[in-house]
Amino acid sequence: MLGLLQTLTQESKQTGLRVEMMKIRMDQLETKFDAHTALLNEHTRVLSEHTTRFDRLETLLTQILARLPEKPWQASH
Repeated sequence: MLGLLQTLTQESKQTGLRVEMMKIRMDQLETKFDAHTALLNEHTRVLSEHTTRFDRLETLLTQILARLPEKPWQASH
């Protein structure tokens, strides 16, 4: 009976250690996940800025094209 109790105690300690190692690993993964989320948010912000700039340029180009004659100018011979 004593041997069984010692074995169970040892297995319990090993299980506790494994659980603690899993908690540490989960914390590491959560830290990496948070870093990736922050980076993704930054990329999303920059993409949004670029989209805004592109939209302004598109509007400007549309205005310029609207002022041009429909037929290109041709030099007379």
